[in-house]
Amino acid sequence: MMLGCTGHEIEMKQRVVRQLMSKAPDALIFIGSHYVEDKMKDYQYILEAARKIPVIILNGYLEGENIFGICCDDRQALYDLTSLVLKNGARKPLFLYRRMNDSGRRKAEGYQTACAKYSISDSPMIPVLDDLEETISSLEDLQDFDSFDSYICADDEAALAVLKVCHLKGISVPEQKQITGFNNSLIARACHPELTTYDNQTEYLCQSAVVTLMSVLENKDHPSKTTYTGKIVEKGSTLRRQQ
Repeated sequence: MMLGCTGHEIEMKQRVVRQLMSKAPDALIFIGSHYVEDKMKDYQYILEAARKIPVIILNGYLEGENIFGICCDDRQALYDLTSLVLKNGARKPLFLYRRMNDSGRRKAEGYQTACAKYSISDSPMIPVLDDLEETISSLEDLQDFDSFDSYICADDEAALAVLKVCHLKGISVPEQKQITGFNNSLIARACHPELTTYDNQTEYLCQSAVVTLMSVLENKDHPSKTTYTGKIVEKGSTLRRQQ
């Protein structure tokens, strides 16, 4: 087994994959939707690798021979999370995302679809930075922060940043603002109130990758794309569901 950390820059991704391919691996596993670029020229290196060995992408998919994608249904996940807060009275949601990549777009679509269903005409979205402290600072400076009654976040760390700003401003959660995260990470349980989040079943994702890999290496038929659903983990940062 060989590991390579590529980061998000395309040139670094290409360089690391070339280095790995020089070691003649049996397969490549890419972790994350950030490998699914908009332009073919930016993921051509993956297509070239797939001509030689199987390629598996976790939480992403590219059309191509010998490429297999395993994805959590991010669109449905954000639809469900947004619907949760809207069912409980929220009317001015804001979606915080990291990058508008493949996963980010699917999440945004789910968020916007839920808003439309509940007749929310305005469904704003803003990007946040990777660094937690910088995210907290940018949210403190957000002029309209107090006007939103719910924050739908693309990950638990962004949700934690919102929670921290609410504490600093003396805003009660969830009574005044509802917050949802994503990933069901330790962060969601290590704050007060604990975060309502989405369990995207990473253990199942990894197990599926191994099953896919073994099946492909044994020359068995296997679907090129597998999509599964996770579940909401409801905690203290959202109001309880109305019966």
